[in-house]
Amino acid sequence: MSTYDAERIPEFDRSFVPENGRIARIGEGDVGGKAAGLLQVQQEVLGRLDAERHGQFFVSVPSFVVLSTECLRRLHGRQRPLCNRRR
Repeated sequence: MSTYDAERIPEFDRSFVPENGRIARIGEGDVGGKAAGLLQVQQEVLGRLDAERHGQFFVSVPSFVVLSTECLRRLHGRQRPLCNRRR
């Protein structure tokens, strides 16, 4: 799975609280492979792990905000830096 439908991910807003594996997105369109992999683990794998059988392992997905591929393309197309570097 290299992309993931961003519409299934809640849109980011300033009230986003990074707890309990919450995920939010900025932008429309797909998300890339790393975010898609974390989402897949969160939605398809974590619920099926048997704690009784594999209690010595702890698996979790951290909370994060992901930029959509469309948003990244727009950012990469900018001519000026997104942030000023101080030296």
